Amino acid sequence: FEEADLNADGRLSFDEFQRWYAQPKQEQFNQVAATPITMEEIQNLTLLADLHVEDAVAIIESAANRQGLLDLESFSECVMENFVLPNHQSLSVAGIQRAEVVIEALFRVFDQDHNGYVDHVELASGMSILCGGSREDKVKAAFSLYDVNGDGFISLDEMITYLTSVFKLMFQVSPETQSEVGVTAEKLAAVTAQQAFEEADLNADGRLSFDEFQRWYAQPKQEQFNQVAATPITMEEIQNLTLLADLHVEDAVAIIESAANRQGLLDLESFSECVMENFVLPNHQSLSVAGIQRAEVVIEALFRVFDQDHNGYVDHVELASGMSILCGGSREDKVKAAFSLYDVNGDGFISLDEMITYLTSVFKLMFQVSPETQSEVGVTAEKLAAVTAQQAFEEADLN
Repeated sequence: FEEADLNADGRLSFDEFQRWYAQPKQEQFNQVAATPITMEEIQNLTLLADLHVEDAVAIIESAANRQGLLDLESFSECVMENFVLPNHQSLSVAGIQRAEVVIEALFRVFDQDHNGYVDHVELASGMSILCGGSREDKVKAAFSLYDVNGDGFISLDEMITYLTSVFKLMFQVSPETQSEVGVTAEKLAAVTAQQAFEEADLNADGRLSFDEFQRWYAQPKQEQFNQVAATPITMEEIQNLTLLADLHVEDAVAIIESAANRQGLLDLESFSECVMENFVLPNHQSLSVAGIQRAEVVIEALFRVFDQDHNGYVDHVELASGMSILCGGSREDKVKAAFSLYDVNGDGFISLDEMITYLTSVFKLMFQVSPETQSEVGVTAEKLAAVTAQQAFEEADLN
């Protein structure tokens, strides 16, 4: 909008939108890309590897309020005063600013509902993988965090919560790992915990003792990953499965729209049925049982990309916008379809907020099927959409 909304009237005409849309994508990416945060940077910044895991857990716990929660301010203060400044006393202004960026990124990993608070147990669990101490020390710390009543057992749900915290941080600082695994931290945690209980809960009482938990934890990590890792979902696989490239973008949009309810929403069942009946089965009539199962995995993954609040519904406009990048038709066809989706009142204009929503949908799908792109960019789909849309209005809103 900053680039394209030249008359600063807060809306883009079709010509302005088209002019911005036609710019080389790589140039836009290069302008907005942030420096990725790596495991090495966090370790160098905090020197948690030099701190015993139990000490780190105690420090984080002491910073929490009575409900066991930390807001960004208390977390930042805790990390800066206990882990950063003591180890970097001559840190430059730029160094402090970068430290604040890293700390906030860590906080956002766990503040998934964006309410401004995170549970100290989740934080400590995730950050424990960065700490020093033996494998046994870490397993004891992890177990004690979730053995809330101190009876020496943890439940399946408690273990899922623990593993989700670990995988969230792991994926944040090592995006290539998420690319290899191909599923969310939550999904990986659920599958891994379920597998752990099947292997380790020898008396099938639905809980793990410390000895059982330790026995599972001591397995080689790579073996666990290999057992639970799903085959990564790629752009090529989605295109081969749906053959959307052979379908005109307007036709694809119309099909998705027709599957929505009166509020314009689709649940997973209606979306799966829509994609399977209209895009998959007509093109793969002799699909094997394994092929159908894989198709269901891919379709659910696409749905989860847009169901960010986990309420079980997605907006058909967001779905259609994101999936439009997979469809056939010329660039002009795709521009027209994208514009018409967000020109709700048909007045020939879209606002900055509408453009951000459109771009967020596109980038969400792009990042899902091409995680290396998100790794290169270093920001979320929402952030990239906001910056790109603002830049578009500056360039394209000529009047």
